[in-house]
Amino acid sequence: ENVIKSGFEEFKSVVNTLMRYWYGVVNFFKHQVTNAGSEGFNNKINVIKRKAFGFRDIEYFKLKILQSCGRFLPKNQ
Repeated sequence: ENVIKSGFEEFKSVVNTLMRYWYGVVNFFKHQVTNAGSEGFNNKINVIKRKAFGFRDIEYFKLKILQSCGRFLPKNQ
């Protein structure tokens, strides 16, 4: 509260950011877990989409995701 009243815009920005993400910050310190894995997975999916200039067949797109993430084994193996 005092920081917000101080008039320093930089401090206001920090306080507003902390207030906006308070539960996420607290949960990180309680559990020491981040969402980096899911962010990385989402990035891989976006790279696949970008390389292909879009997919018309959703099943083929799913297979490319599984193949890229190393969890795809053909049924005959």
